[in-house]
Amino acid sequence: MRSAGKAAILRSEQEGRSRQRNARHRLAHNSGRQHFYNRWLIPDWVPRRARELPVYEQRRHVLAAAGMTLQPARFDLRIPDEAAAWAQANIPPGSIHLSPNASLPLKEWPLENWTALVPRLRAVTGRTLVATCDGSPRERQRLQALAAAVSPSDLITFPDRLPLSRLAALLRQSVLHVGADSGVTHLAMALDTPTVTAYREYDGRLEWSPTGPRHRQLLVDCACIRQVQASCVTASRAECLGRIRPEAMLETCLSLMDSSAGARR
Repeated sequence: MRSAGKAAILRSEQEGRSRQRNARHRLAHNSGRQHFYNRWLIPDWVPRRARELPVYEQRRHVLAAAGMTLQPARFDLRIPDEAAAWAQANIPPGSIHLSPNASLPLKEWPLENWTALVPRLRAVTGRTLVATCDGSPRERQRLQALAAAVSPSDLITFPDRLPLSRLAALLRQSVLHVGADSGVTHLAMALDTPTVTAYREYDGRLEWSPTGPRHRQLLVDCACIRQVQASCVTASRAECLGRIRPEAMLETCLSLMDSSAGARR
C-alpha cells in the first residue's frame, strides 16, 4: 500500500511538471524554498513579498507583479438562508461573540482571565455574550468550565461544533468578536465583524493578524517561543498570555465598539 501511495504521488508530481513544461508562459512566487530544478521548470520568478503584509495581500501582490490590475481586496461571503434564519432565531442581534479556544493551548488566553472578563463585559455593555467551540473534547471541556464559572444569564454557549455557515451567520449578527489567534478571528474579519485578539508575539505574526481600524490586538512577548524546552509547552498553558489582564481586554473591547459605532453614524 505504501508503494502504491508513493507511486501515485510520483505520477502526480510528474504530471504537474509536464503541464508546467507545456504551459505558454510560466511564472512562480519565491516562497523561500530552493530546488535545483526551479529555473528549469519556471523561467520567471516573482520575489518573495514582505512578511509584514497579511498573507492574502502577499498573494495579491504576486498577481500584481505578474501584470494584473487589482481592485481593493474584499470578501464576498454569502450566508445561506438556512444559516441566517438559524442565527436570527437563536442569537440576539448585536451580541458579542467569544471564542476562548484555539488550535493549540499555547494560543489561548487563560480560562481564569475569561472568567473575569465575561461578567464585566456583560455588565458594562448590556449585550448578550455568546461563546462557541469546535466540539472537540478538549475545547468542549474548556467551554463548559467557563460556563460553569459564570452566571448562566451572562453567557450563552454552543458546546457542539457549529456548521461553518451557522458560525458565519452568528458572527455576521455580532457587533464584536473576542478571541484567540485562530481561524474564527479570520472568518470574523472576512465578514467585517470587528475583532479583539490576544496574541503571543512571534516571527511572522503580522502575516496572520487582521488589519485596519476595526481590528485590535493585545500583544505579549513570549520567551518560550525561543526555548527548546519551553515550560509553557510542558504545562500546555501560555503563561505569557496570562499577563494580558481582563481590565486591558475590557478596555480594548469598549474602545473598539465605541469607534466602530461612531464610524457607522
